[in-house]
Amino acid sequence: MARIGVDSPATMNDAARIMDAPFSSGAALRPLPAELPSIVQRLETEVENLHRLAMVGMMASMVAHEWNNLVTPVLARAEDALSRNDVDSMRHALERAIANIKKSVAVSKTMLSFAAPGEDELEPVGVAGAVREVLEAGIRPLDKDRIELRLDIGEDCLILAHRVLFEQLLLNLVLNARRAMSECGGFLTITARREGTLVEIDVRDTGVGITPEVLSTVVNPLLDGKGDEPSAWKSVGMGLTVCRTIAAQHSATISVRTNDDGRGCTFRLLWPAA
Repeated sequence: MARIGVDSPATMNDAARIMDAPFSSGAALRPLPAELPSIVQRLETEVENLHRLAMVGMMASMVAHEWNNLVTPVLARAEDALSRNDVDSMRHALERAIANIKKSVAVSKTMLSFAAPGEDELEPVGVAGAVREVLEAGIRPLDKDRIELRLDIGEDCLILAHRVLFEQLLLNLVLNARRAMSECGGFLTITARREGTLVEIDVRDTGVGITPEVLSTVVNPLLDGKGDEPSAWKSVGMGLTVCRTIAAQHSATISVRTNDDGRGCTFRLLWPAA
């Protein structure tokens, strides 16, 4: 029997031959051949294998994206410390480098495990603490881009999550909001409140916004809020796809809407509470 693989047409040829047989010219209808179930099973196996390969490729892209998010501020802090030639600045840069590199390793391991789920357990994560960690670890000071931060997060807002992945999701949303406001400044508002068995988390910006044409699909394509007008939203980044994947892994949901005043947009997470 020929080996069945991605580069072998044997399965498809067999299936086509069997499916065509009952309908050949002049042939009377007859029961399907006995080997059809085995052909179908082999086709299903091929589909599963191809899906696994696609998943590995996507996860590799996501990991590379997240490494970039975490390592870029490390480089910036190191360069700043060297330019200052100040021991305290250098120490702070090294401490943050160690923390971010550890987080990068943890992100890589956890995200790659999506392709072959393990038995990692979720833990209670405070939303307020996660936001503080994100703002400290990987964000250029917002005031340098004329962005004012507003926080309204209840201390009772605890969710069930992989801490590192939840922080990565928040980091992506905050970076995206900052890029959307990088040209004209604005307000970044992060709120969280408990609603029964869920915690509702909003990340709101007053940036360039999203056109109605792409609003319904913004969380699905690879969109990145760069540019100074709505038409500048393009399929160039992995950030929002990473957010969607992480949310789905935690049985959470993510949605987006244009703000009522037409300035910017709001991403909303509904996350299982701890």
